[in-house]
Amino acid sequence: MRGEGGLYRCGTPRFGGLIGDGTQTGHNIGLGPGIAIGRSSRIDSGATLTARIVPAQSAISAPHTAETRIRQRRLRPSQTP
Repeated sequence: MRGEGGLYRCGTPRFGGLIGDGTQTGHNIGLGPGIAIGRSSRIDSGATLTARIVPAQSAISAPHTAETRIRQRRLRPSQTP
């Protein structure tokens, strides 16, 4: 694996990934081979990552989560409280 600090040799020909202690993950995430997630990180639902090193205490979110909008529902006159 290549990171900012140079090459990291894992010592095995088959390397899946590493997830650091205390990392929280949402549902429906995709983690591919070569991923290393630092300790105490947070991965939001729907994120997909592969072949990278994520520093400790990082927050990873999927692009679609930033586009989420919340709006009030319009009630029909017969539904008014």
